Amino acid sequence: MAITAKFDLENRQLDAINAFTNSYLDEDIHIKFPDGYERHGWILKLIKALYGLRRSPLLWQQDLTGTFKQLGLTLCTEDPCICRNNWITVFFFVDDIVLLYRKKDQLAADQMINSLKSRYQMKGLEHLQWFLGIRLLRDRPNRKLWLCQDSYAEAIAIRFKLDQTDHFKGSPFLTGRFQPNPQTATRDQVRLYQQKIGPTNYTAVMTRPDICHPAAKLAEFLINPSDHHQEAADRLIRYLYATRINE
Repeated sequence: MAITAKFDLENRQLDAINAFTNSYLDEDIHIKFPDGYERHGWILKLIKALYGLRRSPLLWQQDLTGTFKQLGLTLCTEDPCICRNNWITVFFFVDDIVLLYRKKDQLAADQMINSLKSRYQMKGLEHLQWFLGIRLLRDRPNRKLWLCQDSYAEAIAIRFKLDQTDHFKGSPFLTGRFQPNPQTATRDQVRLYQQKIGPTNYTAVMTRPDICHPAAKLAEFLINPSDHHQEAADRLIRYLYATRINE
């Protein structure tokens, strides 16, 4: 996305419908007839991959990357979910596919999209606005772009009833050194604490480096949190909620 902003690239997003079922199985798998279609003494042999099979994600990736190779793209050696040539870069996560290219290559991009749609059932989502639950905000004239998880932060705060205010004063992390819990937390207390810290750590890794330190520090007490740790986790979630929108 930094490259997209820097070079003012166009972007298009595609969604492969029932992606896994595009791939043919490379092993024999048999299943019972589904409810309502029973035939005594018979079973079914699967021809294509289905959701729920362990090999389905790999088969879909192999099928999709094989198609990209046929279209003249080269796989990135560092990341198998990125393909490119001299005018376009494509990255994908399962069935979400994003194409990046310069405006002058719009015709070629349209042709590639049509080729993909002829091979797979695709839903065109036009310009990229959401990817993996992350919202993209773009100031194209100034070549700026932000990644935002505001809806995710709202969901966290609402879940733990910490969404009462949009204002937050002070630091997201209480000063002072956190000490291990001298007592033993109950199973419910441990579960509650882990449910709070998990989402905050995910947000820190994806879009909010400003909370990396408090999120990492609080994660040290996942096994035996104290009331003080619970309060610090609540404070961090309130901060995340109050600052969820990029100004």
